[in-house]
Amino acid sequence: FASPVWQQMGMHHVNIISGEFIGIPKEEAQRLCADLSAFYQDKDWQFEPLCESMWLLSMSKIEDWGAECVLDVCGQPEMDGQAHGEDAVSWLAMQTEIQMFLHTHPINQAREQQGFPEINGLWLWNDADGTQSADIVASDSAWARFSDTPKINAPYDLKAWFEMVQETGSTVSDGLIFLDDLVSTLQTGDVWAYKDILESWETRWFAPLLDALASGRLKTVCIATDGENGGTLEIGRRSKWAFWRKAKPFNGSW
Repeated sequence: FASPVWQQMGMHHVNIISGEFIGIPKEEAQRLCADLSAFYQDKDWQFEPLCESMWLLSMSKIEDWGAECVLDVCGQPEMDGQAHGEDAVSWLAMQTEIQMFLHTHPINQAREQQGFPEINGLWLWNDADGTQSADIVASDSAWARFSDTPKINAPYDLKAWFEMVQETGSTVSDGLIFLDDLVSTLQTGDVWAYKDILESWETRWFAPLLDALASGRLKTVCIATDGENGGTLEIGRRSKWAFWRKAKPFNGSW
């Protein structure tokens, strides 16, 4: 993958925002991929936009490098987080050369004049294997479109989820709703947006889910988060009656 990003360098840190949060139109993605392919014509590298924020790099030979998934480097990654493998030096050289290419590209000059974040970097990384399975997946994330599981758009709230499942004619026993709203707050450090999103989720998701469990419409609910402080919380209809368990407020590190 060649993931477009906006990055801002500091003296002792770097901020990286993934392409899906900087507003990349389809036309800009197509133009940049075509120009990059022409720039690397002698190496027979071909860039193709799978979607606006996810590009694919095809090479005539396999390079021996391995880099972290773009989702793990966005935000404020460690400065020494580079590739590994025999061709790691080549990877670093390509990253730097592509940055210079993008810096002078007319699209970025136009974005800068319009006050938009520049597409000033590509993170080259290897594919990742997903392990989550479900009868149906609901998500607006670009990553969900490559799942083999039947997919629908992310619903606004739990009521919309029930209606969407009913419209598909599916008898779902195991559904996965993947919401990545909080990713942007992680990358930008915007604690107020984080607070607003959680309050919105309480109204649209958490409270209705608890009611659905109490009424028996749902048997179990599993809330999962990833990252350094991620974890899972699985609750059923009788979970609240487990009076012998000491109550533990959620602090983001279960």
